[in-house]
Amino acid sequence: MPSYATIEDYELRSGVDVPVDQEDTVQQRLDDYSALMTVYMGPCADYVVAAYPDILTSLCCTGVQRGYAWTPGIRSESVGSTSVSYQDLSAGAVGGVYRQDTEVLDALMASCCPLWSPQASNKVGQLGVAYDRDSDTGGQVDQAWVLTRW
Repeated sequence: MPSYATIEDYELRSGVDVPVDQEDTVQQRLDDYSALMTVYMGPCADYVVAAYPDILTSLCCTGVQRGYAWTPGIRSESVGSTSVSYQDLSAGAVGGVYRQDTEVLDALMASCCPLWSPQASNKVGQLGVAYDRDSDTGGQVDQAWVLTRW
């Protein structure tokens, strides 16, 4: 899988000078977010990479920077009288990619990918589980599935 951003890209876009001992960690996060973006775009990834490489770099850097800026699950916190509010996870990530980034990726795919379908654009990351009885044996049948755009 391609990486859409380097340490230099991240430093330029975030204004953060990444310490040498943290470069491998930041690059791994950039690689991971790039991989998730590629999976989200499916067969449209090559079209989007060819048409919008700088936008993919920006989205990747922004997504990783968000990961460093937010404490997972916590939206706000108070010390006096102890108050904590938790994030609404439905507004967070879709298939590992932040929702605001998926909206941009959907627009990019719509503009350049002949395989893109607006009816399927929100299907990534849906997971289903079912428990049923086998009609022949009466035993339990477990089913799990992941529904993706492609």
